[in-house]
Amino acid sequence: MAEPLESNSKITIHPAVFYRNISIPTNDVFQITVENNNEFPVQISTSTGEFTQDPKTLSNTVIGMDLFNNWFSETSKEIPANTTEKIEVKMDISENTTFEKASYFPTIILHVTAGENSEAVGTNFEYAIPVFLQSLEMIQPDLEIKKLDTEKLSIGQEIEIDTEIQNTGNTYTRPSAYLEFFEVNPLNKDNKTRINTITLNTDQITLLPESILIEKNTWERKSPGYYRAKLHVMIGNKEIDTESSDFWLISQAWLNSLYITAGILLGLIILFIITRKIKLGEKILGGIKRVTQRLFRRRNKK
Repeated sequence: MAEPLESNSKITIHPAVFYRNISIPTNDVFQITVENNNEFPVQISTSTGEFTQDPKTLSNTVIGMDLFNNWFSETSKEIPANTTEKIEVKMDISENTTFEKASYFPTIILHVTAGENSEAVGTNFEYAIPVFLQSLEMIQPDLEIKKLDTEKLSIGQEIEIDTEIQNTGNTYTRPSAYLEFFEVNPLNKDNKTRINTITLNTDQITLLPESILIEKNTWERKSPGYYRAKLHVMIGNKEIDTESSDFWLISQAWLNSLYITAGILLGLIILFIITRKIKLGEKILGGIKRVTQRLFRRRNKK
């Protein structure tokens, strides 16, 4: 996604991003719509740079200026007050170009100024539009599950699931992934019943190479039991990677019932042991009494 370097609520710029497949040669035109809702005209000029993506936060940052000037034209245009105009930026990749990598990440930078107009305080700003370029002849898209983590035992009716999906290919990609949940037989670990799914990457985030899509999802289930979360990762309709994690989900009410039942059983066992000891003690005392009586009878006979 493109983020304005400075914001201005009275100027709207779209689209926020461009995607293109490139080859040698390539000629293309990027049309940018600028809506000026100010009561004065603004001047728009363009330049190009390069952007990068933080591998974990996935925020895009412009890291260089004028790096793609040989591919992109520069343009300038005045947008009258309360007017919507289109700006065209041309891309021309000549036959003499050599692609050194499968994907490139330029950005079209719009410089918005209002000159010396006294009403234009805060109007001057820059806006960066990412451009995702890839050569279909060179790309090797790939994704890898770096993490699927759940607690092995969760008390309650929900469990948190941490996932990390990394772009290990050489081009940008928009991961398609979902979590699938099963009730599992704890004895043989076979899936018993498919329950439901949770869709990941609902924001349709595009990952640059090495970037990681990190998500935390919560799954709810009222019935206690042994369950499995299975993560499916796809590019298009092709499944790229899968991984699963098993866990127990036990409700507090069920756990309380278990504690009460265990307490009752423990009490019965203790009572049984005490009763057995009392009976054993009575037998021992009875045996001692009989032995003592016999000894007295023998002594009296003598």
